Amino acid sequence: MRILLVDDEVTLLRAFGRALGRSSLVALAHCAAAAKEALAAATFDVVVTDYNMPDVDGIALLTFVAEFYPATRRILISGRRPPTSPVVEAFLEKPLGADALLKAIAALPPRGV
Repeated sequence: MRILLVDDEVTLLRAFGRALGRSSLVALAHCAAAAKEALAAATFDVVVTDYNMPDVDGIALLTFVAEFYPATRRILISGRRPPTSPVVEAFLEKPLGADALLKAIAALPPRGV
């Protein structure tokens, strides 16, 4: 599985990357612009993004993903509950561990179900 992790908290991003990298191919992006570059360069099964980022909020990024990469699954993480949006397929509240993130990714139903 190819996973794109997007978060401006670099320490958290690297920790998740190490944990998920044991079972998946993981790319890291520290902002939405870097995430868009990664999406243009490779195919991802899942995008996991933080809500609060300096350039674009996570819902805006997931809206972009839903529009241009509709087969890519979408998970939002945040320290507090953001507004609801149909582009968010799963939501996880920070703080969270890598195990919770792995479970959320595994629990996503297959596309088309």
